[in-house]
Amino acid sequence: MVGKIILSIMQSLDGYIADKNYHSDFLEGYGGSQLSDVSTLEEGFDFAKINDVEMIVMGHKTFEQGYHEAYPEQTIYIISRENQRNDGRIHFVTPTRIVKLMLAKKRQGKNILLIGGGLAVRPFIRANAIDQYVIGTVPYIQGSGRRLFYPQDQPLPLQLESVDVMGGLTLSVYSPR
Repeated sequence: MVGKIILSIMQSLDGYIADKNYHSDFLEGYGGSQLSDVSTLEEGFDFAKINDVEMIVMGHKTFEQGYHEAYPEQTIYIISRENQRNDGRIHFVTPTRIVKLMLAKKRQGKNILLIGGGLAVRPFIRANAIDQYVIGTVPYIQGSGRRLFYPQDQPLPLQLESVDVMGGLTLSVYSPR
């Protein structure tokens, strides 16, 4: 059985995942008093499934902000240009090697969660290696900062699989066409 590479990330309405200083405290849903949670899925989106992965891949800035601490059981791969020593379940991998390594893990049946910013996501998009895009959008216009996606050389057509509205945020799930 082949695994999946899943990108999960939150963004502002105008496509930013953090401000210029990598702060993302604005990424919170605010629902109006008349808003009800809705889903195109029978059961609604199941966050437990997305966290039921064996491996987490994140960028170095995401690691520095402590996001790896939310995944105490998983093997963590940090995309880094710096030559750092692996530490137990935390492994540092260069951007040029990460996609090839994760595709090999996927072929072994591993499910991999990709979190972090545009620099971490970019090599996976270029290789068309992401099986599922889980994008949360919050009602906030950031105006500037760190973009969800950096410019790409080629367009990547996706198809919308499901949409959920939960507590003031919209969660859209896409897959490659």
